[in-house]
Amino acid sequence: MKRPTHQIRGLKVHPQEIDAHQPVARFMITLFNFFEDEIIIALSKFSYSDISRTDLNTIRYVNEAGITVGQLARLNGVSKQAVSKQIEDLVKRGYLQKSADEHDARIVRVRFSSSGIQLLNKLIEIIAGIEAKYEKKIGKTAYDRLKRDLGSLLDLYVRG
Repeated sequence: MKRPTHQIRGLKVHPQEIDAHQPVARFMITLFNFFEDEIIIALSKFSYSDISRTDLNTIRYVNEAGITVGQLARLNGVSKQAVSKQIEDLVKRGYLQKSADEHDARIVRVRFSSSGIQLLNKLIEIIAGIEAKYEKKIGKTAYDRLKRDLGSLLDLYVRG
């Protein structure tokens, strides 16, 4: 008898692959992949069918103050050249804009354009909906504890 699998876009997971014997990181990575796929699918329903996971990897680090190409490269774990190509593509599609740093004209800052801010607002709405679904599945107390516990584990790497 063929066992069921769960698949969103390209990720296929067999139930026996996610069991109590797997490392916790496997659960986190798999859930994050499903989470991102769900975001991409939801975005496509709102005229954002051109947004990819790679786009999300860049967009997630852009903030109101702007961010430099070097900072984006470091946060993404890729070269400046790779992130520069991604930024140029997002600029061409109208989601990001580049400008000279107000203190040092040699530094380029990347910020959201008005279309990018609309995308960001839609992303916030979609993510809130996905998280509400997660909270409903395991309950508010368990969900709040999960977020707190994951924050504590993250502290191992951030604060040592």
